[in-house]
Amino acid sequence: MNSPARELGITPAESAKVKAIMMAERPKFIAVQDSKTLTPQQKSQKIGALRAQVLSKCMAVLTPLQRKKVMAMHMHGNMMRPGAR
Repeated sequence: MNSPARELGITPAESAKVKAIMMAERPKFIAVQDSKTLTPQQKSQKIGALRAQVLSKCMAVLTPLQRKKVMAMHMHGNMMRPGAR
């Protein structure tokens, strides 16, 4: 199976920008996951909001055709989730 980046035809420059976004946002995901004060429901809501923010930032890096492909992949559940590691 091809990686999402390969399927989208992401250039090295686009890949670097997306990776920078992911690395910058990763501490936010970890903070929510490690929180002792948030309920599981609150964690789920915050993670969902963070994922939406990351997706929006990453989509801004892509071309219109790549964005269309991302949406198709997302609808079919073929996208890796940010912060899921």
